[in-house]
Amino acid sequence: MGELSENNPNSWFRKSEWGTTSDPTANCVLQVVPNKADKKLWDEMDEATFQAIEAMAGDGNIVEWWHQPQPEDGREMLPGVWSYEKPGQGTIRMPGIVHEASLIPLGNRKECPVDENYKVKGVSNVVCTNIYTRHPSFGLIFE
Repeated sequence: MGELSENNPNSWFRKSEWGTTSDPTANCVLQVVPNKADKKLWDEMDEATFQAIEAMAGDGNIVEWWHQPQPEDGREMLPGVWSYEKPGQGTIRMPGIVHEASLIPLGNRKECPVDENYKVKGVSNVVCTNIYTRHPSFGLIFE
């Protein structure tokens, strides 16, 4: 697993200057601009994923890979195909940020940044998945 470089002044998470409420869970802004270290780690994670899949397939077994072309400029999704060639970055990387593990409380309580419908409170276009609700820790820290 990898993380973004913490020594990147172009990436940050902070309270918004233009917030409409005093609730910090609804007034935050995230900016992520990958630097060279982030891109290198991303390449290494891609290669580690391919190696893990090949190891699970077993020695001498050939792996077929799913290739799903990404639509351009709102065009319709093209049909995907199976191939013996490993897919490239353009088909395996999402055009966004995904955080695959975190502890965020879920519910209607004031301290819960995510509601029962897995929507981040105060944000209309973000939905969380795989929320672990029994742990008392927060996945986000606000100043």
